[in-house]
Amino acid sequence: MSKLRTQNAPVYDAFQCAQLLGEIDPVSAPEAREGFITFFDPGWSILRLRQSFANGGFFFPQSWYDNEPFARFEEEPRYRQLRMEPVPGSLNKSFAKQQDLLIEHEIPYARVVLMGMFIHFMATRERLFPDCYVRCVDQRSNGDRVYVGHFDCDGFRVLTHGDDYWDDNLGLASSRKL
Repeated sequence: MSKLRTQNAPVYDAFQCAQLLGEIDPVSAPEAREGFITFFDPGWSILRLRQSFANGGFFFPQSWYDNEPFARFEEEPRYRQLRMEPVPGSLNKSFAKQQDLLIEHEIPYARVVLMGMFIHFMATRERLFPDCYVRCVDQRSNGDRVYVGHFDCDGFRVLTHGDDYWDDNLGLASSRKL
């Protein structure tokens, strides 16, 4: 695997992601950005990622979201840039107040955050969001907002709460528009 472009801006190009995940057509990676991981996203759903690596201990054992539309959602493969930490100042705020902190970035889907966390871990053994959660744009069928994180030795966690819920370990995920 090639060296990271800078220490705080890792890039996982389509060739590296193909080695980690298989079945990807390589294309050129965008320029690295400080504080973001750049990776080729195959567009897999959360359920496909979980099923593909079921024996790796990457997902905390949960089945509540198996029939939720957000967990089955897939997209076209493309490059992504995901912030490696919650949006600065977003902890301990409601979703509305967290959204006010975004300037030129967007709130990613939970599947994008989990794929970025997975690829970064597979490439470096470094866990993103090990002691916090980040809200995503997805909503559960009952309207609750999806958040992911707390990626420790027990695996990724996927949870939900209403938009008014706030916690000192709950921030906002963000990604760059490419």
